[in-house]
Order: sequence, then structure tokens, then C-alpha cells
Amino acid sequence: MPGQRGSEKRNRENIIRVRMSEAELDALDRKRGSWSRARFIREAITLSGKETVIESAPILAQLSKVGGNINQIARQLNRQEPGIDQALLQQQLRNLAAVIQHLQAL
Repeated sequence: MPGQRGSEKRNRENIIRVRMSEAELDALDRKRGSWSRARFIREAITLSGKETVIESAPILAQLSKVGGNINQIARQLNRQEPGIDQALLQQQLRNLAAVIQHLQAL
């Protein structure tokens, strides 16, 4: 999980095995988005009762991509180099803000 220390990883000494049909495994892989299977299962346990991890994983993956785009645009705006269309970058930031609002509403 994010921000996890090495000692926390080493404390995970229990291994589980689960049998799944191909359809179940495909469904798990679709629902976990870009997360590893282990992370998806851990988050499902952690988030139990708060929200469904099935809905969270794809949204968080999309938010991560949007965050990366925002950082790239912000870097370009802060440079203010000649030849960079500041108005276009500001419009892209507004577009990304709209995407974020849409994802938050899900």
C-alpha cells in the first residue's frame, strides 16, 4: 500500500491460495484496475463497510492519471517559456478540473 515501510511488508508472513474459475478471475482482474491482486484484496478488507473497493479501484487509477497530467501542465505554466501557449494550458487545467469533479461525483 502507498507509504508502506519495508518492515510492514516483512510482517506479512501469511500466504493464502484461492481457487477461481476463469470467469471469476477475469472479473477480479477487470475490477481491480491497475492494482495488484494482493492490494485489491487488502483494500477490500480495509474499505469493507465504507465503500466498495470494486468502485474505488478504477476511479483511483483514473485520478492518478489525471494528477500526473495536472502536474505536467502546472510545470509548463510555471516555466512560462516562449512558445508555450499559456491560454491552451489553462484551458487544459479547466478541462481536467471538470474530469476530477465528474470522478468525484461517481
